[in-house]
Amino acid sequence: MTAEIAILNKTAIALAADSAVTIPKVEGKKPKIYYTTNKLFALSKYHSIGVMIYGNAEFMKTPWETIIKIYRKKLNKQKFGKLEEYAKHFLEFIKNDKNLISESDQSHYLYITSFYYFFIIRYEIDNQVKLIIEKDGKIQDSQIKNIINETIKKHYNDWNEAKLLPNIPKSHISEIIKKYGNEISKAKEEVFKKLPISNILYELLTKI
Repeated sequence: MTAEIAILNKTAIALAADSAVTIPKVEGKKPKIYYTTNKLFALSKYHSIGVMIYGNAEFMKTPWETIIKIYRKKLNKQKFGKLEEYAKHFLEFIKNDKNLISESDQSHYLYITSFYYFFIIRYEIDNQVKLIIEKDGKIQDSQIKNIINETIKKHYNDWNEAKLLPNIPKSHISEIIKKYGNEISKAKEEVFKKLPISNILYELLTKI
């Protein structure tokens, strides 16, 4: 857990962040905590603009610290009148810099993200099947198909009803499917293999 504080008065702003980072436990070992991580950075070398990070220390395998330092060098002496303009400019840099994240890393990240979300759906399906078997001692193939159908459609409807972020064009979804269709298909096949999933449901999974 990260603790970050910003204190503001009429003449100054003070920023502070803890330095702890937790490494998840592996093979039964306890999580490790290190207290040497920097979470507070200067966004500009020439102007008093601070940025704090929390949660994941990396963006698509690239440390936020590295990204901030690259941006700071690119920003150089350029300045803006408002803090929100710095934030907008920084996010545009992340979005548009073609050298920041390699194509292979983007492809891998999309595969991993798809895999883990599909795994959540598979986990829900398996749990519902398990509950019926524990209750009735068995389960019919038709019941399994109904569980699969309802679970996938629920996830699809949830995302289909969600609003896109303002800066994301409506064509973004179709572009992602076209560009990373192979990665999405690979994730689907690995997670849902041997399950009786129709072509229609497979298409819904792709859209999810």
